[in-house]
Amino acid sequence: MLMVTNNAATEDATKQNTGTGQLSDAEYFHIWTLMRNIAHMTGRIRDEELSQYGVTLMQSQVLYMVNALGESATPRNLARWLFREPPTISDGLARMEKQGLIKKVPLNHRGQILIILTEAGEQAYEDSTLRASIQNIMSRVSPEKCRRLKSLLLDVREAVIEYMQLAPEDIPEALPRAKRARTGATGNKMNDDFGEL
Repeated sequence: MLMVTNNAATEDATKQNTGTGQLSDAEYFHIWTLMRNIAHMTGRIRDEELSQYGVTLMQSQVLYMVNALGESATPRNLARWLFREPPTISDGLARMEKQGLIKKVPLNHRGQILIILTEAGEQAYEDSTLRASIQNIMSRVSPEKCRRLKSLLLDVREAVIEYMQLAPEDIPEALPRAKRARTGATGNKMNDDFGEL
């Protein structure tokens, strides 16, 4: 139940924002809802596309990062790059290990481990680079608008990082480039320099 004082404060802020060219609380919320809805819908589309290869969207992200990070693909680094909590990554890796997609290799006596792709994992990674749904949807927006959208989303990402007060060491500087998928696969393969995070 909303308090009257909160409503009054919101109305005052809205009036002030309108006068200064800023967005109102309702407009900010509308944009926020659009981002959430789009993320949900595109996630469902991509999950459905990936299901034919026996992996989920989250698993395809892990496969990409393991491929890209190489000898730095530890659970800690995967959690950092994917902005996920370590327990979430650990649970996901346990399921992928049972599926035969990854192996855990001990790095030292302190219990640190390296994640590597199995042959099945390599094949799943290669299959996941066939991103027909992504190209189909994004190609409906002009290249200029896509580049503008990317710039705006990076601004929003920086705002979220600032709000969360993340430590510098917890923020990846740039998305690592993955190794090229092997040739010979069928389907609509996009440039695989960057993955889907």
